Amino acid sequence: MDDRAAAALALNLVLKYRRTSDQVLGSLDSPAARDYFFGSLRHYFAICSLLDPLIKRPIAEKHQDIYCLLIVGAYQLIYGRTPEHAALHATVQACQELKKDWAKGLINGVLRNLQRQCPINLSTEQSYPSWFANLIDQGYPGKMRSVLAALLQRAPQAVRVNLKENTVEAYCALLKQAGINYSNGYTKATLVLNKAVRQQDLPAFYEGKVSTQDAGASLVTELLPLKSGQRLLDTCAAPGGKLFALMEATPKIQATAVEVSSRRVAYLASEADRLGHSPTILEGDSTSTDWWDGTPFDAILVDAPCSGSGTVRRHPEILILQEIQRLRGYQQQQLRLLANAWQTLKPGGLLLYCTCSVFETENDDVIKAFLADAREASVVNLALPTGNPTDVGWQLLPTDYKTDGFYYALLKRAE
Repeated sequence: MDDRAAAALALNLVLKYRRTSDQVLGSLDSPAARDYFFGSLRHYFAICSLLDPLIKRPIAEKHQDIYCLLIVGAYQLIYGRTPEHAALHATVQACQELKKDWAKGLINGVLRNLQRQCPINLSTEQSYPSWFANLIDQGYPGKMRSVLAALLQRAPQAVRVNLKENTVEAYCALLKQAGINYSNGYTKATLVLNKAVRQQDLPAFYEGKVSTQDAGASLVTELLPLKSGQRLLDTCAAPGGKLFALMEATPKIQATAVEVSSRRVAYLASEADRLGHSPTILEGDSTSTDWWDGTPFDAILVDAPCSGSGTVRRHPEILILQEIQRLRGYQQQQLRLLANAWQTLKPGGLLLYCTCSVFETENDDVIKAFLADAREASVVNLALPTGNPTDVGWQLLPTDYKTDGFYYALLKRAE
Protein backbone atom coordinates (compact mmCIF):
# COMPACT_ATOMS: atom_id res chain seq x y z
CA MET A 1 0.00 0.00 0.00
CA ASP A 2 1.07 3.59 -0.60
CA ASP A 3 2.95 4.95 2.42
CA ARG A 4 0.70 7.98 2.87
CA ALA A 5 -2.51 5.96 2.64
CA ALA A 6 -1.14 3.43 5.12
CA ALA A 7 -0.21 6.20 7.55
CA ALA A 8 -3.68 7.77 7.17
CA LEU A 9 -5.42 4.47 7.91
CA ALA A 10 -3.22 3.90 10.97
CA LEU A 11 -3.92 7.43 12.18
CA ASN A 12 -7.64 6.84 11.71
CA LEU A 13 -7.43 3.78 13.96
CA VAL A 14 -5.95 5.97 16.69
CA LEU A 15 -8.48 8.77 16.33
CA LYS A 16 -11.62 6.70 15.75
CA TYR A 17 -10.95 3.51 17.72
CA ARG A 18 -8.42 4.80 20.28
CA ARG A 19 -5.78 2.31 19.24
CA THR A 20 -2.22 2.78 20.46
CA SER A 21 0.76 3.12 18.15
CA ASP A 22 1.97 -0.32 19.25
CA GLN A 23 -1.33 -1.82 18.13
CA VAL A 24 -1.22 -0.37 14.62
CA LEU A 25 2.51 -0.30 13.91
CA GLY A 26 2.38 -3.72 12.25
CA SER A 27 0.38 -2.23 9.37
CA LEU A 28 3.21 0.17 8.49
CA ASP A 29 5.82 -1.66 6.47
CA SER A 30 8.17 1.13 5.44
CA PRO A 31 10.21 3.74 7.34
CA ALA A 32 8.45 6.47 5.33
CA ALA A 33 4.98 5.29 6.39
CA ARG A 34 6.09 5.17 10.02
CA ASP A 35 7.55 8.67 9.73
CA TYR A 36 4.29 10.06 8.31
CA PHE A 37 2.30 8.31 11.04
CA PHE A 38 4.41 9.31 14.02
CA GLY A 39 4.99 12.82 12.70
CA SER A 40 1.26 13.35 12.22
CA LEU A 41 0.64 12.19 15.79
CA ARG A 42 3.36 14.40 17.27
CA HIS A 43 2.05 17.52 15.59
CA TYR A 44 -1.65 16.61 15.42
CA PHE A 45 -2.95 19.61 17.37
CA ALA A 46 -0.83 22.14 15.49
CA ILE A 47 -1.75 20.65 12.11
CA CYS A 48 -5.47 20.57 12.90
CA SER A 49 -5.40 24.23 13.96
CA LEU A 50 -4.20 25.08 10.44
CA LEU A 51 -6.32 22.60 8.46
CA ASP A 52 -9.73 23.08 10.06
CA PRO A 53 -10.24 26.71 8.92
CA LEU A 54 -9.43 25.60 5.34
CA ILE A 55 -12.10 22.88 5.21
CA LYS A 56 -15.31 24.57 4.12
CA ARG A 57 -17.65 21.67 4.84
CA PRO A 58 -17.27 19.15 7.68
CA ILE A 59 -16.02 15.78 6.48
CA ALA A 60 -18.49 13.00 7.26
CA GLU A 61 -17.45 10.57 9.96
CA LYS A 62 -17.38 7.67 7.50
CA HIS A 63 -14.75 9.58 5.54
CA GLN A 64 -12.44 10.41 8.45
CA ASP A 65 -9.68 8.50 6.66
CA ILE A 66 -9.67 11.42 4.20
CA TYR A 67 -9.27 13.88 7.07
CA CYS A 68 -6.37 11.74 8.29
CA LEU A 69 -4.85 11.83 4.81
CA LEU A 70 -5.07 15.63 4.94
CA ILE A 71 -3.17 15.56 8.24
CA VAL A 72 -0.49 13.33 6.70
CA GLY A 73 -0.22 15.68 3.73
CA ALA A 74 -0.02 18.74 5.95
CA TYR A 75 2.68 17.12 8.05
CA GLN A 76 4.80 16.70 4.94
CA LEU A 77 4.31 20.31 3.88
CA ILE A 78 5.07 21.80 7.29
CA TYR A 79 7.58 19.42 8.85
CA GLY A 80 8.68 16.95 6.18
CA ARG A 81 11.70 16.82 3.91
CA THR A 82 9.85 15.84 0.72
CA PRO A 83 9.66 18.69 -1.85
CA GLU A 84 6.29 20.40 -1.53
CA HIS A 85 5.09 19.67 -5.05
CA ALA A 86 5.97 15.98 -4.72
CA ALA A 87 4.33 15.67 -1.31
CA LEU A 88 1.15 17.34 -2.56
CA HIS A 89 0.89 15.23 -5.72
CA ALA A 90 1.57 11.94 -3.89
CA THR A 91 -0.98 12.73 -1.17
CA VAL A 92 -3.67 13.47 -3.76
CA GLN A 93 -2.90 10.22 -5.56
CA ALA A 94 -3.19 8.30 -2.26
CA CYS A 95 -6.96 8.81 -2.47
CA GLN A 96 -6.98 5.98 -5.00
CA GLU A 97 -5.54 3.61 -2.39
CA LEU A 98 -8.38 4.59 -0.06
CA LYS A 99 -10.84 4.00 -2.95
CA LYS A 100 -12.10 7.57 -2.68
CA ASP A 101 -11.15 9.29 -5.92
CA TRP A 102 -13.87 11.87 -5.27
CA ALA A 103 -11.68 13.33 -2.50
CA LYS A 104 -8.79 14.25 -4.82
CA GLY A 105 -10.19 17.72 -5.40
CA LEU A 106 -10.72 18.28 -1.69
CA ILE A 107 -7.21 17.12 -0.79
CA ASN A 108 -5.65 19.17 -3.59
CA GLY A 109 -7.57 22.35 -2.73
CA VAL A 110 -6.99 22.27 1.02
CA LEU A 111 -3.31 21.40 0.79
CA ARG A 112 -2.66 24.02 -1.91
CA ASN A 113 -4.26 26.66 0.32
CA LEU A 114 -2.03 25.46 3.15
CA GLN A 115 0.99 25.51 0.84
CA ARG A 116 0.40 29.20 0.16
CA GLN A 117 0.93 29.88 3.88
CA CYS A 118 4.34 28.15 3.94
CA PRO A 119 6.76 28.57 5.57
CA ILE A 120 4.65 28.25 8.70
CA ASN A 121 6.11 29.06 12.09
CA LEU A 122 4.41 27.16 14.88
CA SER A 123 5.31 27.27 18.56
CA THR A 124 6.19 24.07 20.35
CA GLU A 125 3.18 24.47 22.61
CA GLN A 126 0.80 24.33 19.64
CA SER A 127 1.60 20.63 19.22
CA TYR A 128 0.11 19.91 22.65
CA PRO A 129 -3.34 20.01 24.21
CA SER A 130 -3.45 23.07 26.47
CA TRP A 131 -3.87 21.04 29.68
CA PHE A 132 -0.68 19.09 28.99
CA ALA A 133 1.40 22.21 28.31
CA ASN A 134 -0.06 23.91 31.41
CA LEU A 135 0.91 21.00 33.68
CA ILE A 136 4.46 21.05 32.34
CA ASP A 137 4.61 24.81 32.87
CA GLN A 138 3.44 24.39 36.47
CA GLY A 139 5.80 21.52 37.22
CA TYR A 140 8.90 22.90 35.52
CA PRO A 141 8.88 26.71 35.73
CA GLY A 142 11.14 28.21 33.10
CA LYS A 143 11.71 24.81 31.46
CA MET A 144 8.37 24.24 29.77
CA ARG A 145 9.52 24.80 26.19
CA SER A 146 12.65 22.69 26.54
CA VAL A 147 10.68 19.79 28.07
CA LEU A 148 7.92 20.02 25.45
CA ALA A 149 10.46 20.26 22.63
CA ALA A 150 12.31 17.20 23.95
CA LEU A 151 9.09 15.18 24.08
CA LEU A 152 8.55 15.86 20.37
CA GLN A 153 11.89 14.35 19.37
CA ARG A 154 12.41 10.79 18.23
CA ALA A 155 13.48 8.57 21.10
CA PRO A 156 16.78 6.69 20.96
CA GLN A 157 16.93 2.93 21.20
CA ALA A 158 18.68 1.61 24.27
CA VAL A 159 19.38 -2.01 25.07
CA ARG A 160 20.09 -3.92 28.27
CA VAL A 161 22.66 -6.67 28.07
CA ASN A 162 21.55 -9.82 29.92
CA LEU A 163 24.41 -10.24 32.38
CA LYS A 164 23.16 -13.68 33.29
CA GLU A 165 23.75 -14.92 29.74
CA ASN A 166 26.87 -12.98 28.68
CA THR A 167 29.19 -10.08 29.45
CA VAL A 168 28.84 -6.52 28.21
CA GLU A 169 32.19 -6.85 26.44
CA ALA A 170 31.04 -9.97 24.60
CA TYR A 171 27.80 -8.33 23.49
CA CYS A 172 29.60 -5.18 22.35
CA ALA A 173 31.69 -7.41 20.12
CA LEU A 174 28.48 -8.78 18.57
CA LEU A 175 27.23 -5.24 17.93
CA LYS A 176 30.48 -4.26 16.27
CA GLN A 177 30.39 -7.39 14.14
CA ALA A 178 26.86 -6.43 13.01
CA GLY A 179 27.97 -2.87 12.22
CA ILE A 180 25.80 -1.37 14.97
CA ASN A 181 27.36 1.66 16.69
CA TYR A 182 26.52 2.58 20.27
CA SER A 183 27.42 4.66 23.30
CA ASN A 184 27.27 3.83 26.99
CA GLY A 185 24.14 4.31 29.07
CA TYR A 186 23.99 4.98 32.80
CA THR A 187 24.43 1.43 34.02
CA LYS A 188 27.02 -1.20 33.17
CA ALA A 189 24.46 -3.25 31.24
CA THR A 190 22.94 -0.36 29.22
CA LEU A 191 23.98 0.65 25.72
CA VAL A 192 22.39 3.39 23.59
CA LEU A 193 22.38 2.64 19.88
CA ASN A 194 23.38 5.42 17.48
CA LYS A 195 20.68 4.26 15.06
CA ALA A 196 17.58 2.25 15.87
CA VAL A 197 17.21 -1.30 14.57
CA ARG A 198 14.28 -3.66 14.76
CA GLN A 199 14.27 -5.55 18.03
CA GLN A 200 14.37 -8.90 16.27
CA ASP A 201 17.44 -7.75 14.33
CA LEU A 202 19.50 -7.24 17.47
CA PRO A 203 22.34 -9.78 17.64
CA ALA A 204 21.42 -12.83 19.76
CA PHE A 205 18.01 -11.38 20.65
CA TYR A 206 16.24 -14.72 20.37
CA GLU A 207 19.01 -16.33 22.40
CA GLY A 208 18.06 -14.02 25.28
CA LYS A 209 21.30 -12.08 25.43
CA VAL A 210 19.71 -8.63 25.14
CA SER A 211 16.48 -6.67 25.65
CA THR A 212 15.33 -3.24 24.58
CA GLN A 213 14.91 -0.92 27.56
CA ASP A 214 15.09 2.84 27.97
CA ALA A 215 18.27 4.04 29.66
CA GLY A 216 16.20 5.73 32.36
CA ALA A 217 14.20 2.60 33.12
CA SER A 218 17.42 0.62 33.45
CA LEU A 219 18.43 2.77 36.42
CA VAL A 220 16.12 0.65 38.57
CA THR A 221 19.13 -1.58 39.29
CA GLU A 222 20.98 1.38 40.83
CA LEU A 223 18.05 2.35 43.02
CA LEU A 224 16.93 -0.96 44.50
CA PRO A 225 20.01 -2.74 45.84
CA LEU A 226 19.37 -6.46 46.38
CA LYS A 227 21.32 -9.33 47.89
CA SER A 228 21.36 -12.98 46.89
CA GLY A 229 18.50 -14.89 48.48
CA GLN A 230 16.31 -11.85 49.12
CA ARG A 231 12.64 -11.85 48.17
CA LEU A 232 11.56 -9.29 45.57
CA LEU A 233 7.98 -8.40 44.62
CA ASP A 234 7.05 -6.64 41.38
CA THR A 235 3.42 -5.58 41.76
CA CYS A 236 2.63 -4.51 38.16
CA ALA A 237 5.15 -6.70 36.43
CA ALA A 238 4.40 -6.82 32.70
CA PRO A 239 6.10 -6.32 30.33
CA GLY A 240 8.87 -7.17 32.81
CA GLY A 241 11.78 -4.94 31.81
CA LYS A 242 12.56 -3.64 35.28
CA LEU A 243 11.91 -7.02 36.91
CA PHE A 244 14.32 -8.81 34.60
CA ALA A 245 16.91 -6.04 34.93
CA LEU A 246 16.89 -6.62 38.70
CA MET A 247 17.10 -10.39 38.25
CA GLU A 248 20.06 -10.00 35.91
CA ALA A 249 21.86 -7.63 38.25
CA THR A 250 21.44 -10.06 41.21
CA PRO A 251 20.70 -13.48 39.68
CA LYS A 252 20.03 -15.36 42.94
CA ILE A 253 17.10 -13.33 44.26
CA GLN A 254 13.67 -14.88 44.70
CA ALA A 255 11.36 -12.82 42.49
CA THR A 256 7.56 -12.79 42.50
CA ALA A 257 5.73 -11.02 39.69
CA VAL A 258 2.06 -10.08 39.99
CA GLU A 259 0.09 -9.01 36.91
CA VAL A 260 -3.67 -8.54 36.57
CA SER A 261 -3.99 -9.19 32.83
CA SER A 262 -3.93 -12.81 31.67
CA ARG A 263 -2.65 -11.73 28.25
CA ARG A 264 0.21 -9.81 29.85
CA VAL A 265 0.92 -12.72 32.19
CA ALA A 266 1.44 -14.89 29.12
CA TYR A 267 3.80 -12.33 27.61
CA LEU A 268 5.69 -12.06 30.90
CA ALA A 269 6.16 -15.82 31.01
CA SER A 270 7.41 -15.97 27.41
CA GLU A 271 9.85 -13.14 28.00
CA ALA A 272 11.15 -14.81 31.18
CA ASP A 273 11.70 -17.97 29.17
CA ARG A 274 13.57 -16.09 26.41
CA LEU A 275 15.90 -14.50 28.97
CA GLY A 276 16.42 -17.61 31.06
CA HIS A 277 14.68 -16.35 34.22
CA SER A 278 12.34 -18.22 36.55
CA PRO A 279 10.29 -15.76 38.61
CA THR A 280 7.10 -16.85 40.33
CA ILE A 281 4.41 -15.31 38.13
CA LEU A 282 0.95 -14.77 39.63
CA GLU A 283 -2.17 -13.50 37.93
CA GLY A 284 -3.71 -11.16 40.46
CA ASP A 285 -4.80 -7.63 41.32
CA SER A 286 -2.13 -5.74 43.23
CA THR A 287 -4.66 -3.26 44.60
CA SER A 288 -5.61 -6.10 46.97
CA THR A 289 -3.62 -8.78 48.79
CA ASP A 290 -5.76 -11.76 47.78
CA TRP A 291 -2.79 -13.31 45.93
CA TRP A 292 -0.37 -13.01 48.89
CA ASP A 293 0.63 -16.05 50.97
CA GLY A 294 1.60 -13.95 53.99
CA THR A 295 5.39 -14.22 53.65
CA PRO A 296 6.84 -10.66 53.61
CA PHE A 297 9.21 -9.36 50.96
CA ASP A 298 12.62 -7.75 51.41
CA ALA A 299 12.07 -5.34 48.53
CA ILE A 300 9.14 -4.24 46.39
CA LEU A 301 8.89 -2.54 43.03
CA VAL A 302 5.71 -0.58 42.36
CA ASP A 303 5.94 0.42 38.70
CA ALA A 304 2.56 2.07 38.74
CA PRO A 305 0.14 2.54 35.83
CA CYS A 306 0.14 6.22 34.88
CA SER A 307 -0.52 8.72 32.10
CA GLY A 308 2.69 7.74 30.30
CA SER A 309 3.40 11.44 29.79
CA GLY A 310 7.15 10.88 30.00
CA THR A 311 7.07 8.51 27.02
CA VAL A 312 5.42 10.81 24.46
CA ARG A 313 8.56 10.52 22.31
CA ARG A 314 7.75 6.82 21.82
CA HIS A 315 3.96 7.04 22.07
CA PRO A 316 2.81 10.42 20.72
CA GLU A 317 -0.78 9.18 20.60
CA ILE A 318 -0.79 9.85 24.36
CA LEU A 319 -1.31 13.52 23.50
CA ILE A 320 -4.57 12.59 21.79
CA LEU A 321 -5.85 9.71 23.93
CA GLN A 322 -5.07 11.02 27.42
CA GLU A 323 -7.30 13.49 29.26
CA ILE A 324 -6.61 15.56 32.35
CA GLN A 325 -9.69 14.08 34.03
CA ARG A 326 -8.01 10.66 34.08
CA LEU A 327 -5.09 11.83 36.23
CA ARG A 328 -7.18 11.73 39.38
CA GLY A 329 -8.10 8.11 38.68
CA TYR A 330 -4.46 7.20 38.14
CA GLN A 331 -3.53 8.87 41.42
CA GLN A 332 -6.15 6.92 43.35
CA GLN A 333 -4.96 3.65 41.80
CA GLN A 334 -1.34 4.50 42.55
CA LEU A 335 -2.16 5.12 46.22
CA ARG A 336 -4.06 1.82 46.45
CA LEU A 337 -1.10 -0.01 44.96
CA LEU A 338 1.28 1.57 47.46
CA ALA A 339 -0.97 0.88 50.44
CA ASN A 340 -1.44 -2.79 49.56
CA ALA A 341 2.19 -3.40 48.64
CA TRP A 342 3.29 -1.82 51.92
CA GLN A 343 1.41 -4.49 53.86
CA THR A 344 3.60 -7.17 52.29
CA LEU A 345 6.94 -5.44 53.00
CA LYS A 346 9.04 -6.70 55.91
CA PRO A 347 10.36 -4.28 58.57
CA GLY A 348 13.55 -2.69 57.29
CA GLY A 349 12.54 -3.45 53.68
CA LEU A 350 12.68 -1.09 50.70
CA LEU A 351 9.90 -0.07 48.32
CA LEU A 352 10.72 1.63 45.03
CA TYR A 353 7.84 3.56 43.45
CA CYS A 354 8.19 4.63 39.84
CA THR A 355 6.16 5.98 36.96
CA CYS A 356 6.89 6.99 33.37
CA SER A 357 5.19 10.31 34.05
CA VAL A 358 6.44 13.89 34.20
CA PHE A 359 3.35 15.12 36.07
CA GLU A 360 3.80 15.97 39.74
CA THR A 361 0.27 14.79 40.52
CA GLU A 362 1.34 11.20 39.75
CA ASN A 363 4.74 11.46 41.40
CA ASP A 364 5.64 13.60 44.41
CA ASP A 365 1.97 14.25 45.22
CA VAL A 366 1.30 10.51 45.45
CA ILE A 367 4.29 9.82 47.71
CA LYS A 368 3.45 12.76 49.99
CA ALA A 369 -0.15 11.55 50.32
CA PHE A 370 1.07 8.04 51.12
CA LEU A 371 3.58 9.26 53.70
CA ALA A 372 0.85 11.21 55.48
CA ASP A 373 -0.78 7.89 56.46
CA ALA A 374 2.21 5.52 56.59
CA ARG A 375 4.01 6.39 59.82
CA GLU A 376 6.52 3.56 59.45
CA ALA A 377 7.71 4.91 56.10
CA SER A 378 10.69 7.18 55.53
CA VAL A 379 12.18 8.58 52.34
CA VAL A 380 15.59 7.39 51.18
CA ASN A 381 17.52 10.16 49.42
CA LEU A 382 18.45 9.36 45.84
CA ALA A 383 21.31 10.46 43.61
CA LEU A 384 21.42 9.54 39.93
CA PRO A 385 23.81 10.55 37.13
CA THR A 386 21.02 12.36 35.28
CA GLY A 387 17.79 14.13 36.18
CA ASN A 388 17.00 16.19 39.26
CA PRO A 389 15.90 15.63 42.86
CA THR A 390 12.34 16.50 43.81
CA ASP A 391 10.91 17.03 47.28
CA VAL A 392 10.72 13.30 47.95
CA GLY A 393 12.04 11.55 44.83
CA TRP A 394 13.97 11.94 41.58
CA GLN A 395 12.75 13.05 38.17
CA LEU A 396 14.31 12.11 34.84
CA LEU A 397 13.44 14.24 31.81
CA PRO A 398 13.79 13.68 28.06
CA THR A 399 15.87 16.88 27.92
CA ASP A 400 18.58 14.30 28.48
CA TYR A 401 18.31 12.61 25.08
CA LYS A 402 19.14 9.16 26.45
CA THR A 403 16.17 8.91 28.84
CA ASP A 404 12.43 9.16 28.74
CA GLY A 405 10.61 10.99 31.52
CA PHE A 406 10.73 8.76 34.61
CA TYR A 407 10.07 9.31 38.29
CA TYR A 408 11.50 7.33 41.20
CA ALA A 409 10.93 7.47 44.95
CA LEU A 410 12.51 5.04 47.43
CA LEU A 411 10.86 4.34 50.78
CA LYS A 412 12.12 2.34 53.77
CA ARG A 413 9.96 0.63 56.35
CA ALA A 414 11.04 1.08 59.94
CA GLU A 415 12.70 -1.90 61.66
